[in-house]
Amino acid sequence: MKIKDPSLRSCYSHPLLSNIEEDIDDYRDNKGYEITEECFKHLISKYQNQVPHEADLLYDLAFENFLEEDAPAPFVDTHEFEGGENHDFPGYKFLLENVGKHSDEMWEAYDKTVHNFCIELYGNITDKDKILKIATEIALYQLSFDEETSVFMHTIFFILKTLVPSRINSKYQNSVKRAEIWIQEALLM
Repeated sequence: MKIKDPSLRSCYSHPLLSNIEEDIDDYRDNKGYEITEECFKHLISKYQNQVPHEADLLYDLAFENFLEEDAPAPFVDTHEFEGGENHDFPGYKFLLENVGKHSDEMWEAYDKTVHNFCIELYGNITDKDKILKIATEIALYQLSFDEETSVFMHTIFFILKTLVPSRINSKYQNSVKRAEIWIQEALLM
């Protein structure tokens, strides 16, 4: 883990955070910006003992204020992927109703064309070329409404992650996450 540059730190109000900051800065001055999780926990533990009922909160605040988040691990292709079955894809009215419970913006975005794009993505979730082709069509469709956000794509991925029967299959979920990464890398989302 890496200690945050002091100029990038948030403002905070917890008085113990000032003491933690001093210890973190002393550590940084003596040993550099890299700190192990064990060392960080050790530095924080003496302050956690002062507020045992808020120990977890203090740790979270100290982590958020004084450490940089590690870059996410690169996506590893484990070949543990699986697509969904088109025959079990929910109907338009069911999905529209459930999307509407989540967000008015998604409800407005979810029309029959977006529904058909969702079915196409669902049926081709393991095929990168088809995913990127469909995602490009979705982006162009969204632009035809002068919509500059990616609400259509977010709505589709909300459905693919939460409302289809295959969502309980971890291999399917891996496929959805990988497809989402492909689309993000192509700057279509």
